[in-house]
Amino acid sequence: MRQFFIFCFGLYVWLLGSGCGKPQSVDVWPPPRPLGADTAIRTKESPLFSPPKGTLTLSQVLALSIQYGPNLPVAVWTVRAGEAKIKQVSRRPDPELETELETLGEIETTIQLKYLIELGRKRIRRQTVAQLSARLLGWEYEGQRLDTLTETTLAFIDVLQAQALVAVNQGLVQLAEQIFSTVRRQVELGVKAGIEQAPAQIELANSRLTLKQSQQSLVVARQALAATWGQATPTFDRVEGQLEAVSSVPPIEQLLEQMMSPELARWQTEIELRKAIIEIEKSNRRPDITVGGGFKHLSPSSGENSLMAVTSLSVPLPVLNQNRGAILVAKSNLQKSHAERAKAEMHLGIKLAQAHHKLVSAHETIHQLKEEILPLAQSAFEATVAGQRLGKIAGLELTNAQRTLFEIKRSYTGALAEYHRVVAHIERLIGQPLNNLVPGR
Repeated sequence: MRQFFIFCFGLYVWLLGSGCGKPQSVDVWPPPRPLGADTAIRTKESPLFSPPKGTLTLSQVLALSIQYGPNLPVAVWTVRAGEAKIKQVSRRPDPELETELETLGEIETTIQLKYLIELGRKRIRRQTVAQLSARLLGWEYEGQRLDTLTETTLAFIDVLQAQALVAVNQGLVQLAEQIFSTVRRQVELGVKAGIEQAPAQIELANSRLTLKQSQQSLVVARQALAATWGQATPTFDRVEGQLEAVSSVPPIEQLLEQMMSPELARWQTEIELRKAIIEIEKSNRRPDITVGGGFKHLSPSSGENSLMAVTSLSVPLPVLNQNRGAILVAKSNLQKSHAERAKAEMHLGIKLAQAHHKLVSAHETIHQLKEEILPLAQSAFEATVAGQRLGKIAGLELTNAQRTLFEIKRSYTGALAEYHRVVAHIERLIGQPLNNLVPGR
């Protein structure tokens, strides 16, 4: 009897110990895409936030949004939950203590220690499924990281454009003030009729209104940029960037060849997961067994007690259910994943082709504005100013030339900003900086 209790206790300790092994270490965080790879990746708690001051560059802004932005923590903790699930499914099942008491005629007490033995490598296959599922969550985090970088870049471009427009409109106000002063002196000297002062005065008032509106737009853009790192009120002074830095456009074939989007890379993990699920459904065809051991105590009415050892073995008979339906479902989901990957590749290719067309168009617009239209408008305005000083051109013509020049300048600034926005969208689609594909960019 004593040896039997020692055996049961030893078996219980061994079963507990066998379930405490560490699961296989797997890095569920996929390698970061080249886009923003030099920016710190948020997988741990961020340091204490310090409000940014002074002038910020794009790299500084991206680092702030990755470290303190409100979007990434959700994705981070989702991956952490996937890691925790790997640990949980790696544990073996606990043993069961079963007690039976019968009081019909004589008292029988049965105590058994039972343990489920999983066959067909079910636990390891569950662990594989959990690892691949967590890996998919890691790809979702990587996609969210690139989304954060892109959203921040677009907000940075908005501020850069707003600053440039404020500078353009300030120049417009200064020029309008000079023209108005010149026309007013000419009217006072009797060189011009008084009615010619009105167009210059109207243009001055309109330019001041335009400047005020652009300043308000800058305030909104600054707030939107600060919100990308979770700051309600911006504390920085301005941003610094090269809005006029424009490079040649790589061919669409090169962009397609260098595709490193996490939305495509994830499908390899998805397909591996579907294959692992097929294997676990196949292993479920093999029934598990439950073994037990213990003792039975008999207390008959005669008063004589007896104690005997008992063992048990439970084996399900897979006669009616061999899990064929679940296997077919898993195989169908695998084929579905292949189809979904092809669909994702097609949609991403279409988006990339559309963005590439926009980039080519923006590049051509910038070239035409910079090399042809803007110089012509500048020359026409200067000629109009010279003619107005000589009294050969009316004030209305001068204000029209002035308005045309600064509308073209604003269009040029808008075209530059649009070019960089399209670049940011393309970089998000291919998962890497465009300067990796453009020599000398």
